[in-house]
Amino acid sequence: MPDVLELEKYGISWHRGQVSMIAGWPSVGKSVLAVGGLAIPWARAGMKSLYFSADSDEYTTLKRAAAAVTGQPQSYVKQQMASGWSEVQRSLDELAGGVSFSFETDPTYDHLYAETIAFFEMWGEYPDAIFVDNLMDVAGENENEYGGMRDTNKAAKRLARLTGSHVILLHHCNEDKYDKIHYPPPRSAITGKVSQKAELVITLGLDEEQGIQRLAPVKNRDGKQDRSAQFNIPLRLDFERVRYSTMDYIPLGQ
Repeated sequence: MPDVLELEKYGISWHRGQVSMIAGWPSVGKSVLAVGGLAIPWARAGMKSLYFSADSDEYTTLKRAAAAVTGQPQSYVKQQMASGWSEVQRSLDELAGGVSFSFETDPTYDHLYAETIAFFEMWGEYPDAIFVDNLMDVAGENENEYGGMRDTNKAAKRLARLTGSHVILLHHCNEDKYDKIHYPPPRSAITGKVSQKAELVITLGLDEEQGIQRLAPVKNRDGKQDRSAQFNIPLRLDFERVRYSTMDYIPLGQ
């Protein structure tokens, strides 16, 4: 997949046929990273993505997507949506085929597979990337919550292998395990400890005042990793416009 965030120099990359996970507390920008940092830049590079937005509603997701496409603040996009939608709709039409959204609130494994097949029937190829936002919203057959999340991880692995797509799971971290929201939590804080199947696991921290989101590769089979999240990479984030830019590496605590 294209290195749209310039992370390959840190050994972080997304490969087809594999699974990755983006984890963090609420409101640290997991969906913002997925939509504005990956899916839309990949679409600009000619890639196709299928995005299951179970956690965020259609209004919120499309507002973020339109901001990322147009470069306009979300407040402006919100006004446009309220006054007729046409300008926003034109910007989203630019994404046709680049990013396809599904807003099923409790998708099952069968739903994920069926939507992926429907994507193939429409475009003649499987998506380059499949986003599942988020893991805890997938309705599994296991009555145990953690068992269900583990089963979903296995289903994601199977989906990636069958389609050759890269599957990205968004997930939560335990809020009682770590309290420094500016910095990414360690791998041990991931809810349900369900990071075994993914080849790449990134946790996030957000300093909203400084406009900096930090990505920590707490598991990385293809490069540098640090399960403690002490090693992390800062990205400049314009939250209102859902736009990212790279920064020089700044060690934790400096």
